[in-house]
Amino acid sequence: MRAFASLFVTLFIALLLAACGGGSSPAPGATPDPVPPAPNTDIAFDSLPDGSFSLTLLNNTNGRKRDDEIYITITAFNHQTGGDVIYVRPSGQQVIGTRQDGSEGVVGMAGVVALSDVANNSARCDASTKTCYVNYAFTLADLGSTRTLVIPGNSGPDRKGSSDTGYHGARIWVSMDQPLLQQATYDSVNDLHNITQPDVIGNPADPNRLTVFDWFEFAYQPDAGVPFGGNVTQVDLFAIPMTFTVTGAKGTTKDRGIALGPDFPTRDDLLQRYRDTVSSQFRGLVQTDGERLLRLVAPYYGANFQAGGSDEHYFDLYVDFVWATFTSSPAALDFYDQPPVNGVQVGNRFYGCQPAQMQADKLCFMYASADKQVDSGPWYMSKPTTVHVFQNGGELQPGCFSVAAYNECNAFGAQLAAALNRGIAHDPAHWHSAADFYKGLTKNDWAQFWHSVSLHGLAYGMGFDDTADQSSVAILPTDENISSLVIGIGW
Repeated sequence: MRAFASLFVTLFIALLLAACGGGSSPAPGATPDPVPPAPNTDIAFDSLPDGSFSLTLLNNTNGRKRDDEIYITITAFNHQTGGDVIYVRPSGQQVIGTRQDGSEGVVGMAGVVALSDVANNSARCDASTKTCYVNYAFTLADLGSTRTLVIPGNSGPDRKGSSDTGYHGARIWVSMDQPLLQQATYDSVNDLHNITQPDVIGNPADPNRLTVFDWFEFAYQPDAGVPFGGNVTQVDLFAIPMTFTVTGAKGTTKDRGIALGPDFPTRDDLLQRYRDTVSSQFRGLVQTDGERLLRLVAPYYGANFQAGGSDEHYFDLYVDFVWATFTSSPAALDFYDQPPVNGVQVGNRFYGCQPAQMQADKLCFMYASADKQVDSGPWYMSKPTTVHVFQNGGELQPGCFSVAAYNECNAFGAQLAAALNRGIAHDPAHWHSAADFYKGLTKNDWAQFWHSVSLHGLAYGMGFDDTADQSSVAILPTDENISSLVIGIGW
């Protein structure tokens, strides 16, 4: 992924909330509704269409938010509809899908799935901008006491005749107090329906800028043997603490995320811990609405780390040290991009060049592929800027200026960028040793913090946290379909 001021007058806000099935917010000082009973997720997997799974959305706010104040929008690229973006809504005990002939038919239990039709943009409109948005959101209250619906599985070939069904780029958006505002679009060249994504960091005029939202993302293609994989992420921002538990049809269970508890019982406590934990350079990574903190944003969005900012050279001295280390001692650069398996080295090997191959101010390395063990190189990498270290961009992802070497160089760049952020780049022998991460003086405090407060220490604090298997992604075995997904929403 990669990967908001309200423009509505009071009347239109009321109309939109009503259209989405939500209730109004409580008056100041009002007593919130009691915490609803725990949901019943006892849905027999065998009774569902192939590839379906139950989704339960827990209100873990301890009464700070009512069910009708928590909005959900579910979108995905679904090959059942030929690659269109689809959305999911609750509707009794049926799932409505679009057949090849364009008619609608029942394909599952609980929820509605339909194409992102541009006509849906008329569902609600902003009078000030004459812009209309789709009505895809629902609230936890719409799910009833169980807060559960079923994501439909496979129902035969898609509308273009392909059997490559599944969910790709799927997101379960969670927003507080009001729904996300998105527009359906149509790509006539490729005959595809799409939907706009919120851009509250890059676009100050985005209509969602004052909406507090976050998301869970997943991919799933059971027909092709691609297992369910999903994660929460702080790669771009953090707004809402969420956990998730995925359970496979054969009983495999994995949980990830940020669980509020004794150390930080509320979102405010978690945000305060962030301020108290990170160094001063990382404390200003916020978007606010007056006194209301909307979200924290990743370091590469921070003005202080950008060119001309007060901390634009944050990583420079450490990068200089790493480059000098590998220039003076090329043998120190030698690692595999995968850990050993039963004592046997696997993966691709990267190692330092011979002295005669060195170039001034460039890091020189060789590459040996895991499958063919054919050495290639030398390859050269210039020093990255601070923003490029945070992004794994610029010089770290240049393909060594050669299309033929794109995989080799970018794979190396991702490993090096992760090691630089973790403060361990000078010691390749420990690039995959989580116990040694974040010990140096120069490191990515943002990523370190999210690992420190996440279940099992696993988080997507940066886009390349999958190196050394530190990301929050949970993937089921290839021979095991998903049975249920439970997402806990905190506040």
